[in-house]
Amino acid sequence: MPRAVRAGFEWHPDGDRLFFHRDEAGDEQHDIHAIDLDGETEPVVEMDGQCILGAVGEDGETLVFSSNAGGQLNLYRHDLPSGETTKLTDYERATVAAQLSPDCETLAYTTNETDDYDNMDI
Repeated sequence: MPRAVRAGFEWHPDGDRLFFHRDEAGDEQHDIHAIDLDGETEPVVEMDGQCILGAVGEDGETLVFSSNAGGQLNLYRHDLPSGETTKLTDYERATVAAQLSPDCETLAYTTNETDDYDNMDI
């Protein structure tokens, strides 16, 4: 059973897998794993730093998540079939709350592009 479900989880569109966060070392640096209906788990995204799952694409091939692997939380796209991860944003302030359009071509997210810490840009 996932131990860090407080970090959020998302179903794969086919309903056969659930993506969740896992902290194996106790350092709260969560990676993204999947658990199938038989209870078998596998790592999906493992990076230095914390990963925060944002969205699972309706195409069944795309994950979008935030990670502070490069220092600040930025967005990444993970291609499930190839296992390839691509950095999508490079902001000085955190980017979070990523959501994909149904066709997985458009991404909405929040960040702050100003010096006003109460501001959030979408």
